[in-house]
Amino acid sequence: MDESRAAKLLGEAFRCAPVETDEAYEFTPRSRVGDLKVNITKAVLSSTVKELNAKSRYASLWLHDDKSMEILAREESPIPVRSLRGEELNFRDDDNGVSYEITAASDAYILFFLDAISEHSDARFFLRGYTSSMLERRLAEREDLPTVFELVLYQFLVDG
Repeated sequence: MDESRAAKLLGEAFRCAPVETDEAYEFTPRSRVGDLKVNITKAVLSSTVKELNAKSRYASLWLHDDKSMEILAREESPIPVRSLRGEELNFRDDDNGVSYEITAASDAYILFFLDAISEHSDARFFLRGYTSSMLERRLAEREDLPTVFELVLYQFLVDG
């Protein structure tokens, strides 16, 4: 993947064209909570693309390198329970020398995910987004604007 493909994928996720400046890509995702303007510097996007390109794809949605593997996981329960959103879980398997962490997706994984679903015949199915009230609540919890990747998580990938 290259920087231009990454900017295009982010634009498709936000349903707006990226605006390229000398230093950054700007996005204005439209929502019922009003238009937000978020950007990502070319240096940060380039670094994220480099991190992604250093990893390998396994199966359909597994991303790995020599030391780590990142997969998509979804929390499900038939009864209402407190979501793990915002909390990390860590487990250690001493017998096999493996550590497991359940955390939010990395920026590289978000790009990987957007690229993987873009190959699907109905990619918009995966990017339906949450209601404006949920997004509004998440943004109200913050004192600053989210990063481009945090906004993707808020809009599409994290429940609750």
